[in-house]
Amino acid sequence: MRKLGRKAKLIRPMQTIFATN
Repeated sequence: MRKLGRKAKLIRPMQTIFATN
């Protein structure tokens, strides 16, 4: 999750997809 959070900061659209999942 920490790795994803770091990338999510750069990739906002990805965070939205993860939040939907």
